Amino acid sequence: MDNREVISYIRKHFPNTATNKVAKHLNISTYQVRTIAKKHNIRKSSSYLKSLKTELVNKRRNWYLSNIPDFNPSYFQEQILLGSLLGDGYISKGAKRSKNFYYQEHFGNRQLEYRQWKLSQLEDLGFSLNGTFLNSISHPYFTDLYPLLYENDEKILSLKLLTKCTHPIFLTTLDDGSLVLSYKYN
Repeated sequence: MDNREVISYIRKHFPNTATNKVAKHLNISTYQVRTIAKKHNIRKSSSYLKSLKTELVNKRRNWYLSNIPDFNPSYFQEQILLGSLLGDGYISKGAKRSKNFYYQEHFGNRQLEYRQWKLSQLEDLGFSLNGTFLNSISHPYFTDLYPLLYENDEKILSLKLLTKCTHPIFLTTLDDGSLVLSYKYN
């Protein structure tokens, strides 16, 4: 191919075709294709760029979904979580870009042994102790639980959630260090 044919081919195919495919057909490098396109003011079309963006978004979504770890709490583990969530535990979203919620509870040093027991029950679900916090991984499981526990960002006790609480361990883990019953009126 002479120079005019190369430029003509690039003018026709570069705007809507992957650069590496144009280069392969012309038997030149992608760098050379880009240089010629730039020199002759040939750009990728907006529809092609839009399709690339859509493809990237879909690939990233699929990658994200395929990398979500399994989170299948047993009945016993779920009862511990539900009791804890109605007590000191809470669900939070974290950073602005976070898609899913995670579990967290703060505790004092005197409660460390109890939190270590709780961790031993939940560790296979990705829970960990970080200082004075018991944390889970971010997961769709907690995102699905959020509307059962919160309304307008305030913790609630919904009937739908309460009907899930059926094991005595739920009551055992329904701890709230700030719960105080008093006969004084404040």
